[in-house]
Amino acid sequence: MAENYSIENIACRGGRISYLHLGQGSRTLVVIPGLNVRSVLNNAEYIALAYKEYVKHDYSVYVIDRKITDAPAYQISDLAEDALSVVNALKLEHIHLLGHSQGGMIVQNMVLLAPDLADRMVLSATTSHLSVTSRSVMENWVKLAKSGDCSALYQSFEKDLYTSAYASMIHASLMKDASAVTEDELRRFIPATESMYSFDTSALLRNIHIPVFAIGGALDRVFEADLMRELAQKTKGKLYLYEGGSHCAIDEERDFHSRIIEFLS
Repeated sequence: MAENYSIENIACRGGRISYLHLGQGSRTLVVIPGLNVRSVLNNAEYIALAYKEYVKHDYSVYVIDRKITDAPAYQISDLAEDALSVVNALKLEHIHLLGHSQGGMIVQNMVLLAPDLADRMVLSATTSHLSVTSRSVMENWVKLAKSGDCSALYQSFEKDLYTSAYASMIHASLMKDASAVTEDELRRFIPATESMYSFDTSALLRNIHIPVFAIGGALDRVFEADLMRELAQKTKGKLYLYEGGSHCAIDEERDFHSRIIEFLS
């Protein structure tokens, strides 16, 4: 059963951003999710259930969604500025940051823009730059999105993001989500994906001076394990890769959050 949670929204940089708030602990965890076609808060109950373990460890959890925008040149740095504006508006201090996939790119930029923002940072299934493989995966997503074939796009997500066993378990749910995608959501997904093409913090990671934990799957098909190893090496951080784990080890591995809580503690 999920913990009690609320969904709020806040004025931010010419728009509004929604966020899920869970728990009333003395410690603060700010979560930046990965790229999605639809708002992650459509699955608020699942999110609250996934993060209830943190509440038991005296955390107040904030899961920050993306601002809805049609800006054609919106970049990762813009997304980081948006998230920072929410953190500042809520007057959150000495936070712990968790970013998954594209969210991991965003939290890197957040810490580089505001070095005193966070005490610790967790980077889940992410990278400091794209490889040839990850660029190819994303270009295929963009191609499918431009074609308007949501079913094919979500089938690609199944293959790229999950192990085959887990994908078969959630297939019906994914196809249901695909059928609910609007034209506007699909249109906005394209520049959101393309925003990662030029992302590169690899030369800046030496400027991150807080403890970092890079965690993901050894068989990640989006951001290969070597990209995670590079992140850990350049940030002098801790690394854990699940043998046989996928890009969405955060969803598949039962002790994923327990490992993060151990690091944060």
